Amino acid sequence: MIHERTAGRALLVAPNLATLLVLGEDPSDRGRGRFFWTPGGGIDPGETVEEGTRRELHEEIGFDATELGSVVLERVSEFDFGGRRIRQTESFFLLEVPQRFPAAPKQLSDLESEAIVDFVWLTPAEMRVQHATVYPTCLPDLLEDFQRGGRPEVPWQDR
Repeated sequence: MIHERTAGRALLVAPNLATLLVLGEDPSDRGRGRFFWTPGGGIDPGETVEEGTRRELHEEIGFDATELGSVVLERVSEFDFGGRRIRQTESFFLLEVPQRFPAAPKQLSDLESEAIVDFVWLTPAEMRVQHATVYPTCLPDLLEDFQRGGRPEVPWQDR
């Protein structure tokens, strides 16, 4: 059975395109190895994507975003995590931050506490040489597109 879920995610981008990523692993399949993903998560019933993304950023990394701006990337992702098959419709917001900052989780779920190993700032070049996969895999290219041309007029589609 596939669990359908909507998620809001954030690309927190500091100078030289360093982006805050979560390093973790699937607690139900640790043999799969570690991987990186962007902060954010599931949208609760009754929340807009913006409200859920702001809540998730506060809970997961202690970041309080007042304005998210427009969605810069949309994708549908299907994966196994926590013993479930998940099909997730994701909206990504890009927030420029003046400098790197330490993540300070405020309220992680039990699954998040088991899954999260660390929070790491990586540039696109660093993302490309990691042994652990960075999700979405198109992230380094999208960040470089942003640097060259600014925010897209319509959201990028995962490629």
